This record gives sequence, structure tokens and C-alpha cells, in this order.
Amino acid sequence: MATTSHSCTDEDDVTCPTDVTGKVYRIFSVYGFISVKHPIRTSVYFDVKAFENAQHRSLPSSGLRVGDCVTLDTKVGPKECAARFRASRATRAPVTTPLSSPRPSLHGEKDGGRRNTVTHLVNQHGVIVTVNPNYGFIKFDRNNSARTIFHADTVDKPLGPSISNLADLFAVGDKVRFNAKRIKKTSGKVRWKATTVHLCRSHDRSCAGVPEDQPSGNDVFMSDEECDIQVLLQAKLDEYESREADFEKPAAGCAEWDAISINADSSTSSVKGKRSAKHTLPEWEGRRKLARERGFLYSVTESVGTVKFGPRCGLKATAAVEVTYRDMKVIDNLLWEVADGQEVRLDAVQAEDEKWIATLVWIGQRPQKPLAGDCEDIFHRIPNKISGSEKSLPRRAEPGPSADFSGEKTTQNLGPGSPRSQLPVSIYKDAKGTIVKTRECSGTSEVRERTATRKIEFTSGCFYKNGAVFKDDLNEGLSEGDTVFLDYLVGVKGMRKKCAVTSPGREGDQDVSGDEC
Repeated sequence: MATTSHSCTDEDDVTCPTDVTGKVYRIFSVYGFISVKHPIRTSVYFDVKAFENAQHRSLPSSGLRVGDCVTLDTKVGPKECAARFRASRATRAPVTTPLSSPRPSLHGEKDGGRRNTVTHLVNQHGVIVTVNPNYGFIKFDRNNSARTIFHADTVDKPLGPSISNLADLFAVGDKVRFNAKRIKKTSGKVRWKATTVHLCRSHDRSCAGVPEDQPSGNDVFMSDEECDIQVLLQAKLDEYESREADFEKPAAGCAEWDAISINADSSTSSVKGKRSAKHTLPEWEGRRKLARERGFLYSVTESVGTVKFGPRCGLKATAAVEVTYRDMKVIDNLLWEVADGQEVRLDAVQAEDEKWIATLVWIGQRPQKPLAGDCEDIFHRIPNKISGSEKSLPRRAEPGPSADFSGEKTTQNLGPGSPRSQLPVSIYKDAKGTIVKTRECSGTSEVRERTATRKIEFTSGCFYKNGAVFKDDLNEGLSEGDTVFLDYLVGVKGMRKKCAVTSPGREGDQDVSGDEC
């Protein structure tokens, strides 16, 4: 029965109706308007927070439609609002049936010659029985005999990664809470269509009343074609669940936390004997892990690089050359073979709050997955390699000359006393180049490298001809297309690559040598 309350009044002592019934006449995403005819004729503004205890993300997703009846309490609305009142509480009005009629059936059978008038279900609990990429079926009712169909656009999806396949979110046997409306044209047991579906979590108290799943035999509740393709999909929440639980569970798709790798014999681990098993397993398995992340690689030295990834590239992972691949082939030298900002994919393990260690980095096609023990070994070995404490590791051999690059590469390790001791340097001798431009006192040569070309500038003081410095105009001694041989070095300072031409020329050759370019 409708009542009025004098407890919520404004300056004009407006009476606020409570426990009244109205009809929705306008609805938007998060708010709408209700028409009330008794005890006074007025309009009421309401929003999603006041509707059904704020359990819906939007009003349309709750299944509420224009024309639906609701019960509500009101308070004085804002003065600038066209509606005189604002709802402090609103719920869908229960559907009433004549007292002489039996209890309504969810299946819509004719009872006593009278058709059941139930058209909507609110906060109904059920169990997933079939999952397809874009739709599925829920069984509910006391005997699990009623069926409702739901589609991907009616699922209350969690925030975070987009979900395009319902099998990534639901599995057969999952308990759900849903709202539904009756299907006018029905066949078999499917007489309802869900308007909103919520997955029941273990901490969701609203799902405490969900009945346990009971075997229903080989019930035919859909078309014959649907029965033929029915399968028991056991997929769980995979990547989303691992992200939502702050990576408590290993992410799928990467070998180091793959089930086979985790269950592998610990004797295959290459780090056995280095750390006790008591500390190794919790330390490794408890760390956050990422797979197939998109990032950008920057070379730091010939053997170490940094991958920036994540939102706005705010995360950094350290990558070693031995775990970096291009088209399934390991890269030998990060400085030479990878351009700064190269887009890559990576698998990584968190070392500290904002620091990660890459266990696999690749450009193009993904290489073969490493074993779990190898990934753990990489995780512990790379920080030691960077700090210089891993002296027992064999040094990677430098690449020899390729078919299109005749230069001989050597590596010079500067002594600790040198001011450039932190600057790794690679010297290339007798590199074959082609003159692309000459000027009076300088020139430019192009050298073909393993995967690209490098343009090297030099001054007239670097150019030797017949074993002596060429002192005339370079335009007279060189022309475009001439072949020359260069000795030069490449080093890194910070994130910048520096190239220099070095060493005296040899008698009988056109050589370029000398200062930084």
C-alpha cells in the first residue's frame, strides 16, 4: 500500500511518496524516469545506483525496459531537474497472479486453461550446461529442467582484457546469476532468453543459493543440430584469471609455466645443485610471469638489451642476446643486428616491483619453447651476467665474415683504467665498402653488413692511397661507385651507437682510416 512520508521535505515541505508503484517511461544507460500515478501524479528520476541495490553496471544490461513496473521510495529531487522527485530505492515489481491460479510454471504450460503470466526472471540462479563462442545455455529451476539461452553481449564481462570467446570466461558446470525474459516462440525446453548473466565467484554472497549441479541425463532441451555439437568444454579462465588474481596462477601459453614443464623431473633442471629445492620452487613458481607480450627492444651492449613493454611502455625487461631470436634463429650481436626500437614479442618473469627478466625474445616467428629449467636458469643468470659476477659462463664467439661482408671483426676490451672502460668496442678490419658521395675534404662509404647497410663518413685525413695519405681534393681521388676498404670500430655510449674509422692503410690499397666519424 502506498504511503507518504513527511520526514524528507525541503523548504516547501514537499511530501515524499514511499513504497509506491510506478512505470518506467524513459531509460538511458545509467539513469531513467518513472511515472507515478498514485498517491500523487508525478515523475521520478532514478539511477543505476538506486536500482536493485546497485548490482548492475547499466540499466539496459539489467533487463529493465520501458513499460516495466517498479516499486520505489522517493526523496526530493534536484531543483534543476524536470522530475520533482528522485528515487532512493527502486526494484522491479513482483508479478502477481490470481489467487485461484496454481503456482506459475517457469516452462509456461497452460494451467487450468489459463496461460502463465510470468514474463521476466530476476536474480535467477543456474548452472552452465553448454558453451559456444558466442552463446550458451543455462539450466535452472528446482529440478534443473528449465533452460535459458544467453549470448555474448548479455554477459557482464569483467574489466580488463577483452573477451571474444565465451569459452574463455565460462565452463560447463559454472554457477551463474541471471535475469531473463520469456521467448514468445519456443521449442523444446528453451523458453527463456537471458538479458544479463553474472558469473558467480567464490566470494559472491549473492550466489549462495545456487543449487548444486545435478545430472539430468540425456535431456533434449534444444534442436537436434545443437545436440549433435554439444560438448563438455572444460576451459577455465586462463589468462584473465591469472591477471585478475595478480598472477597467483601461471599464465597459459608459455613453456616455463606449462603444466608439462612444471611436472617435469627436477633432475632435468640446469640449476639443480645451485640452490636448495626448499627455496627454489616457491621462489620461481611464486613470481609473476608474462607470455607473448608486445614490446620494443633497445640494445645496451652487444650481448644485453632492454625491452620496454606494458601500458605506455612503462615496464622494462632485461634481455640477453642468447634468448633473442629473429625468425627462429638466435641473434649474435644486438648492436649490429637489431635497430633501436625494434618491435618484438617476449616472455618475461618479474624480478622486482618494476624490473623483469626476459626468458625469450623474438622477432617474426616464435622459436621453440625452452624448458622450464632453462627459463629458471636464465632468470638467475642474466642479472649475474650484467653485474659481471658470472665469470664461469663461456663467452659467445663473435660472428665471422658473411658472404656479403668481407670485414673481419674483433673485440677490444678496454682496461679498467681507461676512461671508456664501460664502453664496449668492436673493431672491423678490411671491410669492403662502396663510395656513395665525395666532397673536397670528406666522403661517405656504404658498407654491407649481415642484415643491413651502414653509411660511414670519413675525412680526407683518413684516406690512404698507395700506402700514403691522400692530400689532394677527395673529388679527384675518389668517385661515386669506387670500392674501398675500411677499418672502423663501433661502440655504445648509453643507448647511442658510435662509429669510428681507425688504423693506418696498407700499401697498394685505397684505404680509409683515422678519426671518429
